[in-house]
Amino acid sequence: MQIRVLIGISAFLCSGSLVAQTITGISNPTAGAQANGIAPGSLVSIFGGSLAGSLANSSSSTLSTSLGDVSAVSFNGVNAPLVMVSDSQITAQVPWEVIPGPANVTVARGNAFSNAFSTQVNQFAPAIFSLRLGGLQAIAINGDGSLAAPQGFPGMGAHPATAGDTLTLYATGLGPVNGSLADGALPAVAGAHTWYR
Repeated sequence: MQIRVLIGISAFLCSGSLVAQTITGISNPTAGAQANGIAPGSLVSIFGGSLAGSLANSSSSTLSTSLGDVSAVSFNGVNAPLVMVSDSQITAQVPWEVIPGPANVTVARGNAFSNAFSTQVNQFAPAIFSLRLGGLQAIAINGDGSLAAPQGFPGMGAHPATAGDTLTLYATGLGPVNGSLADGALPAVAGAHTWYR
């Protein structure tokens, strides 16, 4: 009787240490509202538990499809380039070749796989990156390198933009691009959209 109890406890402890990671949500990583979804080529945040054994950040401008102990994050079987992995969050790029529509996302750590999380991939899912500085402030950069915002942000050069100024905005989910880009690679020449006011 005592041997059976010890074997039962040992099996319980072993199975407990092999619990796979769990995905609970996916969104774009901007600081604003998350309702506009994800798109091919966009950055996404994957939320959950036990997603990675420890924090790891990419140290290269060309992203790899494995990072730390995370061997793969896949969208419908296509491995995604990884920016950052941690226990509760992974930041990745949706591969350009993922076709808009329903997608199953999984995280692999060695031979352990997460649940398949279902999400919708749209052709476009625009979102502007922003700062939380007493409210949301778009990351809009003036031609002189300062933040286009009311003055008064401690430690940051800032001044409002005026009519005719050129601004650089940081965004994700803008959709297809001219030509082709490799997953995880920076474009040779950064593309730009121009708006006039």
